[in-house]
Amino acid sequence: MNCPICESQFITYFHRYSQFNLLQCSNCELVFQEGLSNINTKKFIPEIYNEAWLSMREPYKESTFVEFALFNITLIQQFHATKGNLLEIGSGTGEFLYAAQAAGWNVSGLEPSATSCQYVKENYGIKLNNSMWERSLFPTQPTFNAVAFWHVLEHVPEPITFLQEVHSVLYEDGLLFFSVPNHHSFTNEICGVESLLYTEVDHLFHYSNYNLPLLLEQASFEPITIFSRQAPHRIHMDINLSLQKSDRYKEISIPQKMALIPHLQADMRGHELYVVARKKTDVKPNATK
Repeated sequence: MNCPICESQFITYFHRYSQFNLLQCSNCELVFQEGLSNINTKKFIPEIYNEAWLSMREPYKESTFVEFALFNITLIQQFHATKGNLLEIGSGTGEFLYAAQAAGWNVSGLEPSATSCQYVKENYGIKLNNSMWERSLFPTQPTFNAVAFWHVLEHVPEPITFLQEVHSVLYEDGLLFFSVPNHHSFTNEICGVESLLYTEVDHLFHYSNYNLPLLLEQASFEPITIFSRQAPHRIHMDINLSLQKSDRYKEISIPQKMALIPHLQADMRGHELYVVARKKTDVKPNATK
C-alpha cells in the first residue's frame, strides 16, 4: 500500500473505528481511510445532506454568513481583485455564492445534494448544477477566473485527479481557493482519535500544512499562501470540549479566550487550513504523478 500523495510505503494504522480504519503515512503524515478505491462517496449524499441537515443549519444562517461566507469572499477579493467567472464546488446551502454574486462575480455552483440545490434556489435565487464533480460538465477549454471549494477536498477519494481536472478549467492567471479541516487542530489535540473530525465516515483524508504543498505539486499548482484559521465560534466549542477532560481552561477569561485564537492560528493549530494557489504554467495541466 502506498501513500496517495507521496507514494511512500511506510504506512501504519492511525486508529481502527467500528465502520472504517484510518491509516497514516510516516513520510508526509497524511491520514486517510483504508480501502479508498472501494468507498462509494455518492451514498453519503442522501444519508448526510438531507432535510434534517438543512433543519440543523437553518438557525445558524447568520453565523454561516458572518464567519464563513463573508470571510471567504473577502479572502478571494484580496487575492483576485478583478471580478470574473467563479465556480464553487460543493455549494452546500449557498451562502458563499450569494455573497460572491453580491460582490460582482459571475457565479456557478456544483452541489450533489438535490435537497441543498432546492434550498439555494428558494432562498437565494441561484440555480446550482445538481451533480458530483465531473470534468465533462464544463467546456474543454478553461472557463473560470477562480475556483473555490470549502471543506470539500477531505471528501474526495482521488484528490490528485480532482485537482488536475480543476486545473484544466482555470484560466492561466486563475486562482484556486479551498479549505480543509486541520489534522493538527486544537480540536483534534483535545479529543484525540475520538474527535468528530476523525470519526466522520465521509472524511476520507485528514490534511496538514506539511502535505498540502505536496498535493498541490502533484496537480501542477503552487501555493501562494497556506494558513490556519480558528473561527471564533469554534474556540467556545473547543474550550467546552476540553472542560470534559481537564480543568486547564476552567478559569479562562474572555480576553484570554480571544487571545487563544491568534495563538492557535500562528501555530498552525486552528480548526481549518486555507489554501490559495496558482496554476503552474510551465507544465502540462493534466500531468500525472
